[in-house]
Amino acid sequence: MQAIFAGLGIAYTASWLRSRNDDELYAGALLLGANMWCRNEGIVFIGAACAILLIDCIRRKSYRKGLYFTGLSLLPAIIWFIYMKIGGLYTEGMAITRLFWDGKRLLGFVYQSHILWLDILGIRHFYSREQLVHD
Repeated sequence: MQAIFAGLGIAYTASWLRSRNDDELYAGALLLGANMWCRNEGIVFIGAACAILLIDCIRRKSYRKGLYFTGLSLLPAIIWFIYMKIGGLYTEGMAITRLFWDGKRLLGFVYQSHILWLDILGIRHFYSREQLVHD
């Protein structure tokens, strides 16, 4: 769901850069805001769109629509954070601090994907299980 909101938000924003139809800009901002509402990592897409709009605003020397876009795209996140603060809810944080939670699961995944690629390539029968585990 988050990818759909992000993709459509970026597409509408890019379309606005061509057509300058304000409805597309506002639709892009609201879709990117919904993207942020789905997953906190969606802030990356908002940041990318805002960076492109900032360049456009500097070139055209008009900042009003860029500010509207930034406000609309961050509005759902601001509402959510206020709700969490009032309700006493908390999260671990927006930043990803660890790449993998369980090292054993990671090794199992790497092993299984290695076996899968050997099966796809048709060369698994040349290797024994012990050779695959120790390599």
